[in-house]
Amino acid sequence: GGNLLDQSASAGVEVGVVSAGLLAKMLEAKPTPACLAIVKQRHTPVDQMFCAGNALILLAECIESEDNLGLLMRTAEAAGTTGVILTEGGADVFSRRAVRGSRGAIFSVPVCVNAKAGEAIDMARASGMSTIASSAHAEEGHTQADCSGSTMIIVGNEHRGISAAVRSVVEHVVSIPMHGRLSSLNVAVAAGVLLYEAARQRAGRP
Repeated sequence: GGNLLDQSASAGVEVGVVSAGLLAKMLEAKPTPACLAIVKQRHTPVDQMFCAGNALILLAECIESEDNLGLLMRTAEAAGTTGVILTEGGADVFSRRAVRGSRGAIFSVPVCVNAKAGEAIDMARASGMSTIASSAHAEEGHTQADCSGSTMIIVGNEHRGISAAVRSVVEHVVSIPMHGRLSSLNVAVAAGVLLYEAARQRAGRP
């Protein structure tokens, strides 16, 4: 509306006007919003992820689906995650579908892209963080690992899970109990279960 245009002009933001048809074609979204912002992507270097005290970091390895990336970002923000690390070989977290799926979380949670999983995990362990990866085949339950302090949660590819390289360097590999006939959860749902377990422990709740 007019108020948004006035605020943008006051902030020195360049404002342009296009037809509703052109905006709809650019966004391919329904309903078509009244405005569109072009912003610079913010990338956080991997080493800066470990500067926060009592950090809770989500590392997602080779996520293929843009929709899953958006849900991961949204879940990470809701759980109070201090940063998200995305490894090389995955989908683009700044794609249209991922940004929409994140519901704005992409703009508030520090994110590192194209990271090397092993390097990031080594940095986490060197900084004193617990490293906990999720696998459907692990014997240790997800509530058994201590994530009451600084913690990195690792989830793997939608089809292959965590890589052997990741499995070999993390401290804990845990599973989430499945009480139905399916063998695994969606990666974003699994990340949510693990992150909220970490949040529960960090808050000292039974």
